[in-house]
Amino acid sequence: MERVSMAPQVLLKNGNVRERQRVRIDETHFFTEKTE
Repeated sequence: MERVSMAPQVLLKNGNVRERQRVRIDETHFFTEKTE
């Protein structure tokens, strides 16, 4: 869980908005699976 939370911060540092959006989608998918 910590690993997933770290990803957006690293990408935010790089300023890569496109990658940030992709990670955000992966995060949502991850949490959705976890909830189910």
